Amino acid sequence: MNILATAPKPPYVQVASGTFTQANSRISLVDGTAFFDCGADLSAYAGLDTGSHEYLIKVYDDDGYSIQGYVGAVGGGETLGSNLAPTACCTDPNNDVDVTTGWHGANSATLDSIAGGETGNCLKIKNGAGAYGRALGATTTKTGCLIKSVNSQKNVETRILTYNLRKTQDVIMGAQSNVDWGTTTTYRVAVEDDADLFVQIGSFTLNATTLLDNVSLKALTDCAATGFHIISAQGGSTQNWQNVGASFDYNDAAGYGYKIYRIAI
Repeated sequence: MNILATAPKPPYVQVASGTFTQANSRISLVDGTAFFDCGADLSAYAGLDTGSHEYLIKVYDDDGYSIQGYVGAVGGGETLGSNLAPTACCTDPNNDVDVTTGWHGANSATLDSIAGGETGNCLKIKNGAGAYGRALGATTTKTGCLIKSVNSQKNVETRILTYNLRKTQDVIMGAQSNVDWGTTTTYRVAVEDDADLFVQIGSFTLNATTLLDNVSLKALTDCAATGFHIISAQGGSTQNWQNVGASFDYNDAAGYGYKIYRIAI
């Protein structure tokens, strides 16, 4: 873990440091709901979201690129916003509606709404000729927001990605292969606005199918009580990061490091 980037100069005094994995990372970089949680209980450093803030935190990706901000109030508990995925994409636990609404097929895939889902109807994705079949659904993601993705899959391998044709694909769920229904939960930071939700069959076989159900794609608006809000100025109250390095990796598979500094004044 490379965290040798330049530290703040006095009057900042380092009081804590550590590392954490991408799996434990809960960082929101979107304006208005910035927060930090790494799985370890760092709530002792939390203060208030207003007034003079005693601590500053710097977070480093594995290449040493960093973000920094002042430590605000302790998190109020993981809180989710509204669903960012298509509104008819199997989010109703007892739905029997046409769950293809909001989705369209790509790479010669055909889509259908069928009975026999984990609950109610499910989305069936079927391969066409010589292609990895895909279903695409528009979302309203915002760059920097922390996304919690929950979905159930059955049959064949399935990959879930967020992507936009203007940028590279970003995997939010690795390949799954479930003979019966299996649920996957992941956390990722959105790398662009209004990305598409991309569901791909992990098979090249003609007529191979996969089933998708109970899809949830929601932004976190607050973190667990082990973490804290991030404030952009030492005497401010705006819940933003003070500085985000242009090359900082929002989803670094190699993990992160952090350092906390006390303002010695």
